[in-house]
Amino acid sequence: MEKPRNLRHTIPTHLNVEDTFLWGMSNRQVMYLVAGAASTYAAWERLQRAPAVLQWGVALAVAVLARTHLCTTRGQAAG
Repeated sequence: MEKPRNLRHTIPTHLNVEDTFLWGMSNRQVMYLVAGAASTYAAWERLQRAPAVLQWGVALAVAVLARTHLCTTRGQAAG
């Protein structure tokens, strides 16, 4: 009869990496993406009677702010 092997697996606990949730993004980033999309849509709907240039400008500004916030993590640029 064969002797049972003593198999040991080490779990790396020194890694400081967030888990990915959706499309390679962390939970926090997905939450920011959803909040940014909702804010952009709210700005778009709020300005339905405004001139198209103003409507597009505000919606684009909100989207850019959301994108900028999505690409920063803990005060440092991701990437």
